[in-house]
Amino acid sequence: MSKSKPVPKSLTRRFLLAFGIPVVFIPGLILAGVLGWDWQSGLTQLKQMGGVSRVETVLPHQARSEQVIDGDTIELSDGQRVRLQGINAPELREVWGKEAKQFVQEKVGNQQIELEYDSKLFDSYGRLLAYVWVEEQMLNELLLQEGLAKYYPIKGEKTLKYDLLLKKAEQYAQNHHYGLWYRAW
Repeated sequence: MSKSKPVPKSLTRRFLLAFGIPVVFIPGLILAGVLGWDWQSGLTQLKQMGGVSRVETVLPHQARSEQVIDGDTIELSDGQRVRLQGINAPELREVWGKEAKQFVQEKVGNQQIELEYDSKLFDSYGRLLAYVWVEEQMLNELLLQEGLAKYYPIKGEKTLKYDLLLKKAEQYAQNHHYGLWYRAW
């Protein structure tokens, strides 16, 4: 009967819990302090905002639109940018780009909007990803129906909540040769 080798003390769970976390955590705190992180002010701000349970600050369900950046991006009155989920409108310098922006301005221009979220909350630029509702109409869908955007699911992500609705809206614009689909006619 062969005996198994004893586990070296340096790799035991107890050792890692006792020394591993502090060895990483404490130098991390020191580095953050040296780089200018003011944890006391951060905690004070968090407390003033209502604590960690106030997710509404980060993910508002109602907000006021402040500025339309382009056909698929809106800036809210609190400075957060919202990228319309599931669509991609042309850039301003591209064909139909200015029309898409103007359409969004006419629909949301400095008014109260409702935001609805899917499984992915932020894009690679840190913008909120949302379905934007204006007077019980989904702006994402309206842009597709008008041919001012294309359906744009995020690769590698779950199927979107409104996947079928957005696809049908795009198909409608294609069938009627609206906007981006005019040349296909």
